[in-house]
Amino acid sequence: MHLRRQLVDVKWPITRKGTAYIVRTNCNPKKSLPLLLVMRDMLKVVNTSKELKKILNRGDVNVNGRKVHDVKSVLNLFDSLTIIPSKEHYRLNINEKGKFFAEKISEKEAQEKITKVTDKKILNDKKIQINCIDGFNFLTNEKVNTDDSVVIDFKTRKIAKVVPLRVGANARVIRGRHIGQTGKIEKADEMIEVKLQGGKVTIPRTDVIIIE
Repeated sequence: MHLRRQLVDVKWPITRKGTAYIVRTNCNPKKSLPLLLVMRDMLKVVNTSKELKKILNRGDVNVNGRKVHDVKSVLNLFDSLTIIPSKEHYRLNINEKGKFFAEKISEKEAQEKITKVTDKKILNDKKIQINCIDGFNFLTNEKVNTDDSVVIDFKTRKIAKVVPLRVGANARVIRGRHIGQTGKIEKADEMIEVKLQGGKVTIPRTDVIIIE
């Protein structure tokens, strides 16, 4: 299925003029982009979905350390994309205009990503299950709380590091009028006070992700 071009989320970096329909993601279009759009419209690696299918069938593209085979495969915020033949690596990021963009990164950076913990449960065996904003789920013994961030190592598919929500931590705004800006947390209660370039702002916890 496809989306009407005029109805796609404003975060998508596409022009409003063009074909009436555009490929949709397999999940929430407000939080993700389809691989085809990234490879064709953003990186200009291919011109058509047919070209991308050939590349994927050869196993030439990794997302988060794993080969992908569907042009509708999803990239979420901070996911990494590797084009194997050219040895190019990118991370899906968001700018201060609220638009997704592909940030070029190193091979080492492409081996991991940071993500936000949105839910935490204590299971019967005392293990902790955490659910993340982008669909990653883990069983862990790490001390971690909701709204903290974790760094995922794609080689082990495990948590490499916990980045707690605390005063002094760096935070990236992912929603609202200050989207795309980065600053230091000065107060961490029910609402977060962040010192941004233009001054201090108070925003909901849901609107920030803690970064290293």
